Amino acid sequence: QINDDVFCECVSLQEIHLPNTVTSIGRDGFAFCQSLEEVVMPEALTWLGNRAFYDATGLKKVTLNSTLNKIEFAAFSNCTGLTEIHIPASVTDIDTYAFNGCSNLERLTVEDGSEAYYSENNCLIDRENKAILLACNDSVIPDDGSVERIYDRAFSNCKNLKAVILNDGLKTINGNAFY
Repeated sequence: QINDDVFCECVSLQEIHLPNTVTSIGRDGFAFCQSLEEVVMPEALTWLGNRAFYDATGLKKVTLNSTLNKIEFAAFSNCTGLTEIHIPASVTDIDTYAFNGCSNLERLTVEDGSEAYYSENNCLIDRENKAILLACNDSVIPDDGSVERIYDRAFSNCKNLKAVILNDGLKTINGNAFY
């Protein structure tokens, strides 16, 4: 495991090669590693702790592994260099603030077969709660009644968002949804 704060504030760290036996990355494990550009998660990884890569603004590419289960609070928050996120089918729990502040996202996808999440129109959607968890600047809220709720900060920092069309089936818009 990578314990809490191990590489926190290593602002000059440019690359990491994690052994395939690493099962978890703890709180603030790589937070504020602003020169880090790419991360490939080890095959054994099942859990990303709170703020694991928080404010790693140079992070451009993250490859999440097929055994990952949980992405904790603010794990990738403020990773403004990220343009694409692909969620493996194995992920069953993503905190609503996990990707908060990733303002340059262009593409959100979820692997086929996920029981917890799916993506549509560049929206990351929680199946059980029929809620948008995360969106991009060009996301379109599905209008087929499959979305009833927009989570906190789902569209936050979407600085180039040009229009929002709310569908008839929408019941709840949480606080700061469009912050």
